[in-house]
Amino acid sequence: MNKIKSLLAGLTIFVLSAPLLTRAATITTSEMFGDTTGAEFANVSGLGTADLVTTIAALIRVGLGFLGVIAVVIILVGGFKWVTAGGEEEKVKKAKKYIYQGLIGLVICLAAYAIASYALEAVTTAMVS
Repeated sequence: MNKIKSLLAGLTIFVLSAPLLTRAATITTSEMFGDTTGAEFANVSGLGTADLVTTIAALIRVGLGFLGVIAVVIILVGGFKWVTAGGEEEKVKKAKKYIYQGLIGLVICLAAYAIASYALEAVTTAMVS
């Protein structure tokens, strides 16, 4: 019975996606992107004109910022668990563990940010000179 259901599901997916597959084969690059190329295409598509190092630096900053926020949330969760532990030693130990782990994560994020900033600065100055 499961084989029949799997076969019917696969057949349904194939039948429904067949028109998309045949249309994809007939689209040319000029239909997809127009007659623009290079920097003109980047401006039209909204990609911008920033160089690769600047884009990578922005992605690293966003990623590390997100991880820093997660570390702070972990610290806050640990604090909340500690406050609501009601004096139970086991719950307090777990709450302290959350706080320590959050602090370690935050220190790692800050260190990674410092290392990444230094490395990107070194790369940009090497590219200029």
